[in-house]
Formats: sequence, structure tokens, C-alpha cells
Amino acid sequence: MPITEHQQELLSRHGANYTNGLTTSEASSRRNSTNGGLNKVQKPINCPSWVCCLLPCINHIPSMKQFRYVQPDDAEVLRDGRWIRYDAASLVLGDIVRLAEGD
Repeated sequence: MPITEHQQELLSRHGANYTNGLTTSEASSRRNSTNGGLNKVQKPINCPSWVCCLLPCINHIPSMKQFRYVQPDDAEVLRDGRWIRYDAASLVLGDIVRLAEGD
């Protein structure tokens, strides 16, 4: 499948390969870098009710708690030239991820 100029720019910027994805060692290196780490969204903090009443984000707390249910546990990622199921939290910048309806 041909890629657009914008897609090619993103691949180049992040050092990714459209055909083979990242190598396992490159993904590991990126995960261990200072900008890396696990790819997880921070959970909302639990605070006393009186504090939450003062915060303007009170209306958003229920929706943020529901957000944890829509995060996938794993993803289909192109590594070493083949598609594999991989822990979504361990994805790194430059990974090529296959999305399907419902993902």
C-alpha cells in the first residue's frame, strides 16, 4: 500500500520503517531512554470529596474513570518484519500499529 508524503515524514521523524517496523532491540532501547518508559495514561487521583467539590474538573472525573475500560491490553505491532500481538503499554514512539474496526 503506498504511503503519503505526510506518513513518510512521520516515519522519518521517528526513525520507523514502514515495511519492517522497529526491531525488538530498537524498541527496547527507546523504552529505556529518558523519553521512553511505559505507554500508560495516568489514572485519575482519588481525593477527598470536599476537595473534589472545589475542583473545576469534578464533572470530568467519572468520564476519566471510565477511560480505563477503553484502553486495550495489547496491540498488533510490526516488529522485525512481522505482525505480532504486544503489550500496548510497551509500545514506543515509531512503532507501526495495525488498527481495525473497534480498536
